[in-house]
Amino acid sequence: MRFYTGDNTERGIIYAGPNTDSLGEVRIRAKTAGGTSGGDLVVRHDGRVEVRDLTVAYKIKSRTIEIANTDTDSSATTLSIYGVQHTPLVLTRSGSSENVSIGFKLDNVNQKYLGIDTNGDLALARVLIRNKTAN
Repeated sequence: MRFYTGDNTERGIIYAGPNTDSLGEVRIRAKTAGGTSGGDLVVRHDGRVEVRDLTVAYKIKSRTIEIANTDTDSSATTLSIYGVQHTPLVLTRSGSSENVSIGFKLDNVNQKYLGIDTNGDLALARVLIRNKTAN
């Protein structure tokens, strides 16, 4: 389905390429008045959505979020969290009042953990310590 301006210039398109046994998708592309498009919004048969840049104005809910930065610049930032709040990032371990941590990992080095232990104190550990009563 193509969308045109009053002077018959294409301004957008919704289309689906041929389906295969392993792939089905619908693509949406919008264009500027000059005909420029920076990428498609792709909705796949398995529920995945692909988009070049995404702005979320409210909330993303998911079981797992995985971010893979393919930039080869070692000074590039993969995750940046900012805001005027005094606590822009909060980690909560649901269903437990013991042990929550963040892991730090380098190649060829064992992972280290920084977190809150069973006493509520900030702790640094070489191994993840799990209390028998914790989930």
